[in-house]
Amino acid sequence: MNFRHSYLDQSSKTFYDNVNNGAGLPFTFTDAYGKVSFNGSNGSKFNLFGFNFSDGVNYRGVSDLKWNNFGAGTNFVLVPSGSAAPIDGVFSYSNYDLQLTEADSWRHAPARSRASTRG
Repeated sequence: MNFRHSYLDQSSKTFYDNVNNGAGLPFTFTDAYGKVSFNGSNGSKFNLFGFNFSDGVNYRGVSDLKWNNFGAGTNFVLVPSGSAAPIDGVFSYSNYDLQLTEADSWRHAPARSRASTRG
């Protein structure tokens, strides 16, 4: 499991006090990734993974941009006993979501873009 989070939007007020009139940098992200593996004594293996990446930038008074990517999947190799031919496969799913809210349209529903893939 791997997890990381940006505190740049908060720490930059101290480290970059001359940027953006002392308001700091407008960027943020949170990333998570996990994987579990199972290995058999005959060479068979099974892996599961999942991820979620969330990013954003808030240009105060101009726009608020957020995007999120998440997915999960598995890959496997089965080695049947008494057979020299392994069986392998991959299944996966991911989704990407983008949201932009502009200052002059904050009273309206934000524009959205979506993309999904299945493997």
